[in-house]
Amino acid sequence: MIYPDNLTNGEYEVASLGKNVPQIQGGTLVCSYECGGYRAILVKDPESFGPIKYPHVLIVYRAIDNTSPIMIITAEQGTISPTLLEKLPEELKGGFGENAQNEVFIGVFDERGHSNFSSSGEYAILEKFESKALLVMRNSLNLTCRIRVINDTRRGRAFWSYRLLLYVIAAIILAGILIFLTSVLLYK
Repeated sequence: MIYPDNLTNGEYEVASLGKNVPQIQGGTLVCSYECGGYRAILVKDPESFGPIKYPHVLIVYRAIDNTSPIMIITAEQGTISPTLLEKLPEELKGGFGENAQNEVFIGVFDERGHSNFSSSGEYAILEKFESKALLVMRNSLNLTCRIRVINDTRRGRAFWSYRLLLYVIAAIILAGILIFLTSVLLYK
C-alpha cells in the first residue's frame, strides 16, 4: 500500500496515475473509509514540495488492490505573487480575487490527469475539505452506497467507550424484552 510515509519528495510514480501525483510526503492519518469496492484514507499536513501546498489529501484505492491509488483528492493552496497577478491577462485573472492567497482549491489527480474544482478558504478546515472530498469521490466513481468510516483517529477512547456502553445497554434491553416475551408465551 502506498501510504504517505512511503511518498518521498514527490519522486514517486503510482502505476495507475503515472507521475501525475501531488508533490507530497508523510502526513498524519486522520481517517479511513470504505464505500462499495473502494477504500480511502484522509491525511492531514503532508510535507509539500514546490509552490503548491497540500494541507489535506484523500487517497482513494480499489478495495481489492490497495497497493496503488486510483485517485488523489487534494486541498491545494498556492501562492500567487501580486506582481505575477498584475501581469496576467484579464481573462486569466478570473479566479484570482483580492483573497487569492487564502483560496484553497479542490484538486483531483486521476488517470485523466489533474483538474481543479471549486475553491474556498473553508477547504483549509479539515472537516470542510473532508466533506467536499468524499462528495467528489462519490460523484467521480458513481458511488451510491453509504460511505462507512473504518477508523477515525480524531475519536478517542471516550468515544469508543461510550459506543460500547450503548451496545451493552441495547443488549440488556433486548435481553429483557426476550425474557418478558418468553415468560408471556410460557404462562399462556
